[in-house]
Amino acid sequence: MTTTHEPTTYEVKYSVDKTFVAPDLSHLKECHNIRYIRLTWLDLHNVTRCRVLSLSYFEKLLETATGRPGVTVAGCVLGLVGLSMAKGFSPAGPRRFVADLTSMRLCPYAPGHAMLFGWFQNFQVDPEEPLEYDLCPRTLLARQLS
Repeated sequence: MTTTHEPTTYEVKYSVDKTFVAPDLSHLKECHNIRYIRLTWLDLHNVTRCRVLSLSYFEKLLETATGRPGVTVAGCVLGLVGLSMAKGFSPAGPRRFVADLTSMRLCPYAPGHAMLFGWFQNFQVDPEEPLEYDLCPRTLLARQLS
């Protein structure tokens, strides 16, 4: 039995973005024997971090994407210093790490793995809230370069 409900005032009803077309990743499996995808970011302390997904899970993620294929991460991931959080960061406030499919590369140091970068974005609880997350390292870099 499935139930549906209308969005309340604090929910945003998302619809599928018809312009997003999930890429065919079968060549990664067939030609390069890729089994895992690393969603990679460089945090604000210059530490490379990643979330590793199986290729089959990543393909499902792309198929069900609503125009922003990605994963949820805790808001504190950019402020981790060792095992502690930097002042001003908290585990509350999840962010969306949206995959940048144009950045996909093979990992020569890890056979069977490919990696790609992404953008940290707000969840957009309020439709007026921007998607851009001010502390996203790639956003900060893009601002400096422009």
